[in-house]
Amino acid sequence: MKSENIVCEEWKGYRPNMPVQVVGVKNGKITSNGSGVEVFKNLKDAQNKFKDIDPKSNSKNFTWVMRGEVNGKDAGRFETWQANKMYSMEEQAFQDTMKEANFNARILPANLEDLEMKTLIVAIGSTVTGMLDKIKKNTGSNANPVSLQVIKGGDAIKSALKSKMDLKGKEALVAFFKETNKHFAGNAPALSSIVRKYKLKSDKYSGKVFAEQETKLRELVRSYLKKVSEKVDVNIPDNIVDLQDRIAQKKNDVLWWEKQLQKSRKNSLIAMRSMHHQQAKKDLKDLEKALKKAQKNESVEESIEEAKKSKMIPMEKYGAAFMVDNGYLMSVAMNRDGSLETFDGDLDWVEVTAPESQKFLDDINKKFKTKFKMDDFAGR
Repeated sequence: MKSENIVCEEWKGYRPNMPVQVVGVKNGKITSNGSGVEVFKNLKDAQNKFKDIDPKSNSKNFTWVMRGEVNGKDAGRFETWQANKMYSMEEQAFQDTMKEANFNARILPANLEDLEMKTLIVAIGSTVTGMLDKIKKNTGSNANPVSLQVIKGGDAIKSALKSKMDLKGKEALVAFFKETNKHFAGNAPALSSIVRKYKLKSDKYSGKVFAEQETKLRELVRSYLKKVSEKVDVNIPDNIVDLQDRIAQKKNDVLWWEKQLQKSRKNSLIAMRSMHHQQAKKDLKDLEKALKKAQKNESVEESIEEAKKSKMIPMEKYGAAFMVDNGYLMSVAMNRDGSLETFDGDLDWVEVTAPESQKFLDDINKKFKTKFKMDDFAGR
């Protein structure tokens, strides 16, 4: 015999291979008060424990399939009739609260600790209505995607806050704006009254509202980083070799801060790492500008001509020019201004006896088509 309660909203998106939530059960047994939930890999696994689960029709103990969620993904949801009754009563209580009054800033208590979620929830309906009125005034109708998005946003917030109706004080405020931030800016109708009432602040770019302590932390971090960036300008080297090294290092810094920023979730960390990222990009731009200027002003024609004549190759990365003479690797030091070291008017060549690493030799081998290894050198 089936229950007299009838659930008439079959979920059309259900698939047999989806995860399954069974609500109102615990340790394989139906609870008397509708509490408890068990999750199964699919319908077959759920039916192995609860035989009368049927996605297409209500049974004696369970509703037919409804939309649920497991780990953020769609799932089939079956409720015992006790659970269905309990959640239906909660839904009705929630809707009654929404209908109690139109939101007015005067209903907000002066003391934050006296604030209740039941009071805040009334603001959602006023927010949606106010935004729809503005859209209709500007476009002449609410039959458009923007209005639909506003309505869906309001419904999503209400759904997320249904289980948090008992929250009070700052806990209620933080939970409330955590959900509203996903859909509406802090200057939206009704929400702006709450922001002003409790002296909250919102991000001028995203419109998201932040709790008072978090806002103060963000301001302190931004203020500190701004002062640091204003006082410390990037150190610009005075030669091409050092400029190229600094540019390579600064590019790595930009990438590193970008990765840190992508991993950030806390607003305080996002603000701090964003400032570092922007500063690194600014430094890189300044260094690249200085390099172009140095290359334009630097005259290295004589060194280049001499290199061609003596079959040498300048390698600014290693601060020297190199050549291979009868199987021996030779080097001549490069000065800070890009010129090469001389002795009595000639280039001061010396044999390389202790190369710094195989990576250095790999670069040499690539340039001269040689096969040098670390073991080939006496100093090693």
